[in-house]
Amino acid sequence: MASQWFISRVGAKSFGPFTSQKLKELASTGGVLASDMIRKEGVDKTVKAGKLKALFPRTSL
Repeated sequence: MASQWFISRVGAKSFGPFTSQKLKELASTGGVLASDMIRKEGVDKTVKAGKLKALFPRTSL
């Protein structure tokens, strides 16, 4: 079964679930911000979306 993800934004409720692919699409179009908190279904711990290289790859200048 594919991973399901939830997004939490300050001042808003939690959104989801989203597939990993949909989460990547949302990040590329601004639907997920680097400051948003995300968590995987079944896991209580959240992480800042900007820390996930799969969503926000770091590019060098």
